[in-house]
Amino acid sequence: MDILVTNQYAREKTLTTDEIVSALTTFVKQTTHTEMKFQNHQQELITQTEKIQLQGQLKHRKVMIDDQNERLIMNQQRLFDQETQLR
Repeated sequence: MDILVTNQYAREKTLTTDEIVSALTTFVKQTTHTEMKFQNHQQELITQTEKIQLQGQLKHRKVMIDDQNERLIMNQQRLFDQETQLR
């Protein structure tokens, strides 16, 4: 039962203690369920953010490795050229 409906119903009729407890229990359950859904969404967002950060780190590392590989290839070629000149 929605709290607004409960308030409107309370104005129209005197509620028994059981009815009030029932309405409040329902309200607490709905609030707890909403809070749990919020926490789940929040955790999903944190997980997605962490994945995005890791993907960014991996891309950066790949670029660094590619640059190092390119330098190694250039150094190998230079050494080969020097070796050829010495012969």
